[in-house]
Amino acid sequence: AALDSPLVFGHNDTTAGNILEADDSAERVAFIDHEYAGWNLRCFDLGNMFCEYCGVDSMDFDLYPTRPERHSFLTEYARKASELGNEGSVDLKVLHREANVGALASNLHWGLWGMVQAEHSRIEFDYVQYSRTRLTEYFKQKKLLEAAA
Repeated sequence: AALDSPLVFGHNDTTAGNILEADDSAERVAFIDHEYAGWNLRCFDLGNMFCEYCGVDSMDFDLYPTRPERHSFLTEYARKASELGNEGSVDLKVLHREANVGALASNLHWGLWGMVQAEHSRIEFDYVQYSRTRLTEYFKQKKLLEAAA
């Protein structure tokens, strides 16, 4: 089945370090570090958000949010999207599917990005291992999604 994820202006790099909580108990957040922001499918930011729970320096996909945790996040996302009158489906089943496909896209994107960085970046970081971890997870989750289809 085709994925009909709407085109949105996304952050595209929702690591924990790029999301700041307001200090006034108003339950607000601010997104910083927008160099990767741009037009993308909504599914990418949804899936990427969940992948980023697993860390950066030492990724551990055992930390990937459970289905109930993802459901809680997506329920709040759908509520807020409806409240704001945003276009696109806010059906939870659709959002779960988008997040799953978006996680695949995120792992593929950042895995390939890591390969490029390993060759060109001057930053001291194990980009090769990072890339290997993201691409391994991509192929693992791709098999699971294909089997479930």
